[in-house]
Amino acid sequence: MTGTGSKNIPPESDSALTDAEAFSSHPLYPEIVGAFLPPFAGWLTRQHYLTMSNTRLSLHSMAPAHDPQLLKGVLSLLLLHLLAEQESYGYEVVQRLQAEGLTDVLEGTVYPALARLEREGRVAARLISSSSGPARKYYRPTASGYAALAAGTATWARQTEIVAVILTRPLPAHAGPGNPT
Repeated sequence: MTGTGSKNIPPESDSALTDAEAFSSHPLYPEIVGAFLPPFAGWLTRQHYLTMSNTRLSLHSMAPAHDPQLLKGVLSLLLLHLLAEQESYGYEVVQRLQAEGLTDVLEGTVYPALARLEREGRVAARLISSSSGPARKYYRPTASGYAALAAGTATWARQTEIVAVILTRPLPAHAGPGNPT
């Protein structure tokens, strides 16, 4: 980070920091937040951490926004649905998932899932040149992908109905911690 009124970040700060307290105690923390995150500085708390590279400053939540095991079972279905709505490239899919609230879904989760869907014949891909870098690989569902989407959506709807019925039943008045029945 160089430029008018800014200081160089020491090399040891150039990697991901997983401890929000360590970063927030860094001498340049106020400058970094003030220089790059004015709209977000009000809600930047100890529940968040920043990662910095030579080209990117990223804000992450320390607490996952979803249960990774639940997402693992439904990610392919979500990807097929998003791609059926709009042909997209990998990073765009990540952004769309994050915009829907799955804020901690990253490229390292989505790209392998897209590659698997392509190997399975559920999505087709094509390269389209980009004015802002290398060509992008755009994905769209195949006929097999649309069939898997329809079957998966029906299965998901049945499962969520069953789970909702169970989880919305009233509990006995005596049930709770220390009173198992």
